[in-house]
Amino acid sequence: MRFRDLLAAGAAATFLATPATAQDEPKHGGILTHVVEAETNTYDCHASGTSFTIQAVAPNYSTLLRFNPKNYDEVIGDLAESWDVSDDGLVWTFKLHDGVTFHDGSTFDAEDMKATWEKIVNPPEGIVSVRQARYSNIENIEVLDPLTIRFTLSEYNSAMETLFASPWNCVYSAEDLAKDPNFYATHVNGTGPFKFVEHVPGSHWKTVRFDDYFREGLPYLDGIDVTFLRGPGVITALAGGQVMGTFFLIAPQDAARVKDARGDDVVVQDADNYIINLLDVNTKKPPFDDPRVRKALNLAIDRKEGSQVLPKITILRGYGTMLPPGSEYALPESEFEKLPGLYPSIEESRAEARRLLEEAGVPNLKFTLLNRSLRHPWEPLGIFLADQFRKTGIEVEIQSVDTGTYFSMLNSGNYDVALDFNNTTTSLPAEVLSKYLPGNPSDYTFQGEDPEMTELYNKIVRSRDDAEIKELSAEFQRRVFETNAIIPMFWSFRPVVLDARVKGWKVAPSTVINLDMAEVWLDD
Repeated sequence: MRFRDLLAAGAAATFLATPATAQDEPKHGGILTHVVEAETNTYDCHASGTSFTIQAVAPNYSTLLRFNPKNYDEVIGDLAESWDVSDDGLVWTFKLHDGVTFHDGSTFDAEDMKATWEKIVNPPEGIVSVRQARYSNIENIEVLDPLTIRFTLSEYNSAMETLFASPWNCVYSAEDLAKDPNFYATHVNGTGPFKFVEHVPGSHWKTVRFDDYFREGLPYLDGIDVTFLRGPGVITALAGGQVMGTFFLIAPQDAARVKDARGDDVVVQDADNYIINLLDVNTKKPPFDDPRVRKALNLAIDRKEGSQVLPKITILRGYGTMLPPGSEYALPESEFEKLPGLYPSIEESRAEARRLLEEAGVPNLKFTLLNRSLRHPWEPLGIFLADQFRKTGIEVEIQSVDTGTYFSMLNSGNYDVALDFNNTTTSLPAEVLSKYLPGNPSDYTFQGEDPEMTELYNKIVRSRDDAEIKELSAEFQRRVFETNAIIPMFWSFRPVVLDARVKGWKVAPSTVINLDMAEVWLDD
């Protein structure tokens, strides 16, 4: 399919955002049914890079801290009842809730928290911790007593509180991990509000209320049934009322279609989204080991055109650099428009791309674009990019695969160029920019170590001076555009469609938070 055909198909769509209704008194009971568009390739939060993992497992687990579902960006305790931080920001001491139990009936204590974080920070050989680099400053984890744990940092981290609140840091049983460090790749045993019942691949994920959940009176629901659907089946199920919604996101035209079908029986919430879509270029494979070729790919993409047409057919809107548009740490428009792919004249940009390819000896470049077989934004964006490259004389074949195969190919380096993403919980540079750090576990470009870039990132993390953080972040972003191994493209937004009976849930600019469903309830 050519991009113009895809655009024509979505041109008539209209998106209507409806604010969430006022909350009444919560009620107990009922089964929440919702859709997840892809199945996780592992149950282990620590090893996963896709939000589809969190959508399934979040109700089963607790974390140390969490984001306040009613006031996003505020960090509150989860398993931590309270905490203290030393004046230098290097020592974090957490008092844990008493009386917490795992779903298997065993008692939770500080040893479980320690074992969890040791797995994240210092995973055993053969165990994947994809965010290990973000916690490299955790020098020591010490159990002071059964309900007190202390983290000592080697270096100050300006985003440490939000990092402790990450939903990816699911808390596991020390006993389970001692028996098998890879236990949680295939098993579920948490302290969250809902207890795992079964996962039937290709069908559903089922949980029930955990009656011994430590937060008194919660959860309200009797259980959660997740249905795995993809493609048009998602919209059909939403429009027909077979499920109560999706907590991920759907395209504006699809949200409008559901709204037209069900009227006031559904509510559409909308928020900016901390997800940016990227191109990963495999620097191990010729000719992509040549920086001229990578720069040519960047130059070929008309982001201004994309920001105008993509919102009509998918969940993308806005472009910029690595930090969300409007962020005080993002490069100003006056500067990023001078970067590759953002030149005022797209024709000049593409002419320079063709010159670079000629100079690199690949004037008739052909490659395969690895993509995920998901409707939004993956498939429309893939078609858009293939069209963009064609206009520069680059021939592209799109290879769309399921989520498990996709991550397997990324990790093994079995690809030319791949669509990728950065999904964060905040807009803080210390968290967002770690994705672009060469050599980190989620850098699939195989650039190898870059000591100068690493030092630059470390300075961002350690700084307490906001002006300095802005300056360092700008320098880091420029460096990413110099290497062109990871190519930032378009930011997304987040339309969420829910049955009007679903109460107690508020959309946030991250697809991986506020998904434990403990405070969600169903109205009659």
